[in-house]
Amino acid sequence: MGQKIHPVGFRLGITQEHQSRWFAVPERYPELLQEDHKLRQYIEKKLGRLAQNNAGISEVRIERKADQIDLEVRT
Repeated sequence: MGQKIHPVGFRLGITQEHQSRWFAVPERYPELLQEDHKLRQYIEKKLGRLAQNNAGISEVRIERKADQIDLEVRT
């Protein structure tokens, strides 16, 4: 029987990019990861499939720089 792999994980870095791009010191990593998750949930709730005005969001990318967050919402 063959091994099962996740298709997105298999293609990351080759045909697809990561959905988040940032670096954190190990102490702050869990905090920033939760913040990313909350941002994605909020955007999905307000604009995505769960909202009344479905905006047809296909992807949300998050890039962090020193003291700012760049959000890229693709439709």
